[in-house]
Amino acid sequence: MKKAVLISLALLAAALSVAAVAGAREIEKKVPMLYEPATEAAPQGAVFGVSQVPTDTFYYGGTVWDAGDGRWEAAEPVAPGWANRKMWTWSSTGFGGTPHSTLNMDGWVGVDNTADEADYFNVEDGTTIGACATSKVLFCGLTNGECSNACYADQIGTGYGNGWNQMVVTTSATHNAGDVLTLQYDYVVESEPGYDFTYVILQTYDTIASAWTDLQTLATYDDVVSGTDGPINLAAYLSGGEQWRILFQFQSDGGYADEDGYYVTTCGAVWFDNVVVAGTTTNWSENFEGVAINGLPSGWSKYVLGCGDYAGAQHISNLTVPVTLDPCVTAVPGWCMIEDSVLVFNDSDDPGYPHPLCQDNYVVSPVIDFSAHPNLPGRYLVRERFGDLPLNDHVFMYWQVKYKPGCASGGWSPWDTDNYVYYTREGASCANWSTDASAFIPPTATHAQISVGVINYCDEDPWHLGCTYTCNESPYFDNITFGVFGSPDSPYIAMRELDHFQDQFAEDGSLNPTSTADTRSPNYQSDLIPPIFGDTLCARGSADNMEVYFVFRMAKVAPWQPTSHDFFTLWFPGVTGGGWYEARMDTAEVTDAAGISTVAVPGWWMSCFHESDPIAIAQSLPEGTEILPNQLFCPGTRIEYFLKSAYTSTPGLVFTLPDTTNGDPIRGNRFEEFEILPMMRPDGLGSVEWPCMIIADHFGQRGNWGEQNSDRMARHLATLGYDYDMFSKLGPSSDLRNGIGRWAANTGQIGGPGTPKY
Repeated sequence: MKKAVLISLALLAAALSVAAVAGAREIEKKVPMLYEPATEAAPQGAVFGVSQVPTDTFYYGGTVWDAGDGRWEAAEPVAPGWANRKMWTWSSTGFGGTPHSTLNMDGWVGVDNTADEADYFNVEDGTTIGACATSKVLFCGLTNGECSNACYADQIGTGYGNGWNQMVVTTSATHNAGDVLTLQYDYVVESEPGYDFTYVILQTYDTIASAWTDLQTLATYDDVVSGTDGPINLAAYLSGGEQWRILFQFQSDGGYADEDGYYVTTCGAVWFDNVVVAGTTTNWSENFEGVAINGLPSGWSKYVLGCGDYAGAQHISNLTVPVTLDPCVTAVPGWCMIEDSVLVFNDSDDPGYPHPLCQDNYVVSPVIDFSAHPNLPGRYLVRERFGDLPLNDHVFMYWQVKYKPGCASGGWSPWDTDNYVYYTREGASCANWSTDASAFIPPTATHAQISVGVINYCDEDPWHLGCTYTCNESPYFDNITFGVFGSPDSPYIAMRELDHFQDQFAEDGSLNPTSTADTRSPNYQSDLIPPIFGDTLCARGSADNMEVYFVFRMAKVAPWQPTSHDFFTLWFPGVTGGGWYEARMDTAEVTDAAGISTVAVPGWWMSCFHESDPIAIAQSLPEGTEILPNQLFCPGTRIEYFLKSAYTSTPGLVFTLPDTTNGDPIRGNRFEEFEILPMMRPDGLGSVEWPCMIIADHFGQRGNWGEQNSDRMARHLATLGYDYDMFSKLGPSSDLRNGIGRWAANTGQIGGPGTPKY
C-alpha cells in the first residue's frame, strides 16, 4: 500500500494517499515547498497570514496532569508574551517552570500513518447500519452514529473515510495437492470509482520469511456494484502443502469520501455475506448470524500492515548528524536553540538509510485546553527544526492540527494541514519554523492537538524529480509551543502563495495590446483525472458564520483596454479611475468525483460573486461568475487587492489580509497585486511601448511568504534606474498552466522559460 498523509510538497509539501491499483485523487495535488530559514518569522508572531503582529499571544507547551479532566494536557501560560511561554523541549529539566512529565516523549505519542489500526471492519446488521443490511454481514464502514461522532461531512447513512486500509483475514488451512478448493461469497460495494477499492486476496504463509504474503488477487471492486462471486477455484493457485487464508481488504485514497463529503455514500464502503469455502478436505461457511455485533467470527482477525513507528526522543549527543553542521550555529550566537533531547523519526537499526522507503510517521501532542483563553481566532504553531533534507532525497517534514468540537456531536475534527510537505536547501540548517494555523482551528474550538511528522516519497517520486535513495537521521524537532491570540470580534483568514492571483500574459500568445489574459491562480492540478483548475483566488477562514470580501482597484489601466464589458459599465462603473471597489466572495467549489459538477469546500472562499452580493443580485449574475473575469484585461493592467472578513453578525468589525494599516509584518506591503504583462504604456506617438527587460522569479520562495525574491530584485533595479517588468510565479514550475494547457507565458512573450521543473 502506498502512503496516506493529508499534506503538500513545499521547501517543506502535500499528502499523497494512493490506492494500490490507481493513483490518488485529492482536492489538490501536493506541491514540493522549500523551507527557507532566511524568510522565517520571529517567534512573536510575524507570519504570513497574520495581519497584525500579535503581542497578546498565550503560548502553551510542556505536559502537566489535569486532575479535573483526568489526563495529561499542555501546560497553560500564566501570562501572554514570548517571555512567559510554555514549551515542549524534551529536556530532563523541563522548561519555564514546568518540569518534564517523565512520560515517554513528554506525553507525545508516535503514530505509524501507514498502519490503519482503527477497527472499521466487523459484523453489523440492520440495527446498526439500517436498511443497508437485512441480516448480519461483514461490514467495512462507519455506522451513522459513528459518522456523526467522527465529524464526517456526510452524516446521512453509513460511510467511510479517507486514507483507510482496512483488512480482515479468515481462519487458515493447509491445502493438499489434488484437493478441490473453491470460494464463494455475496458482496455489496459503494466506493469512489477509480480510486477507492475492495479486494479479495488469497494469501499463503512464507515459512522462510515467517510472514503472510499475497498470492493472488481474486477480485477487485469499486463504484456501486453488488452480486455473488464464485465458486472461485482456489486450488488453481495452490500447489499443495501451503497454509492459506482469505484476506478481505478495503483501501481509500486521500480525498473524496463521506469524511470530506466530496463522495457521499449510503451504504459505504462494502459488506460481505454468505462466505463459503468448499473442497475435498476443507469445508466451512459463514453467514455471520452467530457472531456478536462489532465482532468477528471465531478464528477471523483484523490484519494490520505498517512501516513502523520510529518517533522518539533522543539526546543530540547520540545522533550522528550534529546541529553544528549548520555553520551559523557556531558563528551566530542564539542562532539555534536546539539542545539536550529532541524529537526524531529515524530507524536506529539502519544507520545507512534511517528513513525507510515506506515511512509516514508523525507524533501527536497532549491535548491543548483553551478554556482559560476562549474564542480567540489566532492560532500559531512555533517549533525549531534541524534538517539536511535536500529535495531529491525525498524525505519531507509536515505538520497538522485537529480540534474539538469538530462538529455538533462534539467529536474531534479530522487532521488538517496546509497540504504541503517541506524540504530544506542543500546542506544542514537549524531554524525556527512558525506556522499561522488560524484558518485551521475555529475560534469556537475548546481543545486542539498538534502534530509534526516525516514522510519518505522516494519510491513513489510523485513529482518525477528522481530520488537519490540517500538520507540521514534528520530532521530533529525541539522547542515546540502553540500560541493563541487576537480579538474575538473578527474572524481570521489566510492564504498561501499559490492561492493568490498570478501574473499573466495574453492568452493568445501574442504581444497585441488588445489581446486579453485569464485571471487565475497558479494552483492547477493537471495530473488529476479530471483535472482541477485553480482558476480563482482562494482564501481559507476560521469560522463558518463569516463573510469574506475581495477589495481591489485598477492601479494601472492598459492603454488599449476595451471597456464595453459589464465589468466596467454595470458591475463597477468608474473602476478605471483607480478607486477601490469590493464584492463579497462565494464559498469555494471543486470538481466532484464524476468530473461533471462541483461540490462546496467548507471553510474556503473564492473570488466569485456571492449570491447575496448586491451586484450579483442587481445584475442577475449566475453562480460562479468571477469578480475579475477571464479574457478581459489587456497588457499594461495592474490590479491591487486585499481581502477582508467579518462575522455576519458584526459586519463592521473586519480583519484585513494583508494588514492595510501597518502592512504585512514580513513583506511590508499593504495590499497584493498582479499584472498583465508586458506592462504596456502609451509611447506618445499613438502606439505603445514596454520595458525591454523582464525579470522572472520562478517561485523563488517555494511557498515561504517572506520578502519575495522579486521584491528584492525590484528594489535593486529601481535604485539603479532600470526600466523593467517583473514576472512573479507564485507556484511551482511543474504543472503551472493556463486554460489552454501551456505555460502562462510562451517563448515569444518571455524569452522561453525552458523545461518546467520545480
